[in-house]
Amino acid sequence: MSESVESTSKPLGAEAVDLESFYRASRFLSAILDIDELLKAILEEGLDAVRGTRGFVALVNRSTGSLDLRITAGQGWDQHPVRAIPITDRPGAGITIWVVCQGVPYVTGDVRRDPHYIMFFPDVRSELAVPLVNRDGRTIGVINVESEQIDAFSHRDLQLLLALANQAAIAISMANYRAREAALIEIGNELSSSTDSDELLRLVVKRSASLLRADDCSLFQLSPDGSRLILRASGQMLDHRVGTSTYQVGEGLTGWVAEHGAPVRLANVREDPRWRGLYPELPPEAIEAYMAAPVFQRSGRKGDMWGVLRVVRRKPANSILRNDFTERDEQLLTTLARQVGAALMQHALMERQVQMERMAAWGEMSARSAHMIGNKVFALKGQLNELEYLASRPEFSPKEVVDVVERAKQGVFRLEEILNEFRDFLMATHLDRKPTDLNELLLNTVHEGFPKGGPVKLEVRTAERLPLIAADGGKLRRAISELLENAVNHQLEGGEVHVVTGVWGPAEREAYPQIPFRAGAEREGAAVRLEVWDRGPGIPTENKERLFTPFFTTRSKGMGLGLSIVKGIVDAHQGVIGEVGRHGEGAHFIIVLPALRPESEGQPPQGQQP
Repeated sequence: MSESVESTSKPLGAEAVDLESFYRASRFLSAILDIDELLKAILEEGLDAVRGTRGFVALVNRSTGSLDLRITAGQGWDQHPVRAIPITDRPGAGITIWVVCQGVPYVTGDVRRDPHYIMFFPDVRSELAVPLVNRDGRTIGVINVESEQIDAFSHRDLQLLLALANQAAIAISMANYRAREAALIEIGNELSSSTDSDELLRLVVKRSASLLRADDCSLFQLSPDGSRLILRASGQMLDHRVGTSTYQVGEGLTGWVAEHGAPVRLANVREDPRWRGLYPELPPEAIEAYMAAPVFQRSGRKGDMWGVLRVVRRKPANSILRNDFTERDEQLLTTLARQVGAALMQHALMERQVQMERMAAWGEMSARSAHMIGNKVFALKGQLNELEYLASRPEFSPKEVVDVVERAKQGVFRLEEILNEFRDFLMATHLDRKPTDLNELLLNTVHEGFPKGGPVKLEVRTAERLPLIAADGGKLRRAISELLENAVNHQLEGGEVHVVTGVWGPAEREAYPQIPFRAGAEREGAAVRLEVWDRGPGIPTENKERLFTPFFTTRSKGMGLGLSIVKGIVDAHQGVIGEVGRHGEGAHFIIVLPALRPESEGQPPQGQQP
């Protein structure tokens, strides 16, 4: 005997259901958080309630087009070689595959006479399989139980297992919901802590693709005049076209989203008349599902639009399976787009604040420089007048002329120093960044600039396999040289300078809470550090707050711009610098810089799981 049930939506009569088993399964939902443990408990409860011999829970793998065995119960599974069953609508593919394709339960009292049965174990006589159907009405898996007895399963058993399958489907949906909720919180934290706009955009496309189980994701930004969309970040498939691929607003689906400020969700993008296929993340014959949402920086008004975030999925490995995005996926993408917009707005405000602070510093610097230059020019005028007077005297004195010329030369040299410091301060944030090995840059800087054979001893320790950073080598060398020069100048009679590189991880964050660098805290190797400390007098506590302020100096020479320039260079690299030493024990500077993500982390996901 075999029986298929054409509908799973009819209410089950209380008389047909083992309420005790059902209530126990209901308690699993709130008591067990691990999805595999919960499915195992539901399967074991079902086996016990219907008096089955063995069973399994299998979930649909849309990327491979197979039904993967997730949980098993009963004897013999340890030796069984099959862990995945290809999904096909061909006859004789198996009872569980039939259930997946039809979306309805199936029971047979004698597998030897059943046309769908494929033998897993020779002792099986009866089999009962019910689909796991999610809230979107899609079959995401199967619960299958077997017995050694003929006609072992009744209609009551079928209804009971259906009820348990509904519980399992709810459990999977709840697990997915919790995972998405946690991921959204994590993404929000990452976006709010990111200080590098390019890193922020790369993070967006990676996290969005993973969270939506998409094969790739791309982020387009409106051009300043609002007429075009320019690709700013993408997964591996379009990464080589970042900055060059563009859509006119209104062109194709992506341009349509920008023009109308509304999301789009399509099951088959090739069937939509708006589709142009200009810059697809997947080959045209492979792409299928498409979804895009506008990114707004403030409100949802069109004038506040920043760009468009889109995700795509490839055609499933099996035409029987659906691989389109759901309404909840669209809601999730819209939420992600809002998070991106808020993060970009925050980043823009931070950059504006930094720029305003530097503009204020430039204004003060201009005034001070003008005063210092005016004094030097006044002195030079006096020296020129003195030269003129000496040259007009009958008793010409070469020694006096040489003395005046020497003083004039010193004045010119000082003018050059002022102008150079002014230029360095202004240009500190203008970077030409490239992937850079911090260890190599440090060793070259030390080799070129640190005084050899002097009274100050140098120790350099570099960490192995340090992640690369995006840096302007010339500017960063300038910053390191300034710190080394300061360390030497405070130990002219002899001392030590120590330079160390390494990663910036949890131990360092805990040891130095004064260094407020939290970006990428969730990722090992997300940041690197450079430490420079000496055995000089150190920094008095009352001076620490003003240490990086322009024109603050305790030395008789210089304008007090050295450490301010260093901070400007570090800030421009989206890094942080701080001084953590103790007065009387030496100065201790720490620079923390964001590391480049490994290329492997940028790979798009290869498939979806239910």
